[in-house]
Amino acid sequence: MIQQPRVPSSGQMPASDVLIRAKE
Repeated sequence: MIQQPRVPSSGQMPASDVLIRAKE
């Protein structure tokens, strides 16, 4: 599955974290 770098409350939305890191 998708690796979650740091998503405590967004554990159910790992893809969201990926998009955030992509924008950086």
